[in-house]
Amino acid sequence: MNISFKKVPFEQADELLKIAKETFIHTYSHLNDPEQFSIYVNQTFTSRNINAQLNNAQTHYYFGLVENNTVSYCQLLESPHQTDLNTAHSLEIARFYILDNWKGKGIGGAMMGFIKELAMELGKTEIWLGVWEKNLAGISFYEKMNFSHTGAHSFMIGSDEQTDFIMKYSPR
Repeated sequence: MNISFKKVPFEQADELLKIAKETFIHTYSHLNDPEQFSIYVNQTFTSRNINAQLNNAQTHYYFGLVENNTVSYCQLLESPHQTDLNTAHSLEIARFYILDNWKGKGIGGAMMGFIKELAMELGKTEIWLGVWEKNLAGISFYEKMNFSHTGAHSFMIGSDEQTDFIMKYSPR
């Protein structure tokens, strides 16, 4: 299977919003308090937020494509717009999602390979992310991609404080 990655243009903001919202809901809704989860989703996944992010030079969205079909997306953040570490030499993976019917087909590994190559092109010496402590499949995947657990931070879903593990990868 041939997968390619394309920077999401502003003209595809609506498609990005739809995929971002759908994948987040599908991945986490059943694990969270419905009321708090709804508050988070309704505040986060808006046209206004997506458009602002697409207009930010330090925020990068990419679609993963197979035969012109979107199968995944990621959001990458450079300093000073990272959520935690915020160093000039790091790249944050803020969102990393694969559409459900494409999971288990090598899309995640290919997307991570793309991100690692991009980080090197951008001169970054580390890639980091926060992964929810209850997302065992995600933690396992990132460990297989040679990320290591280096800390934790809080992540709010509405008023529900959750713990994300911070995981890092050093490409050099």
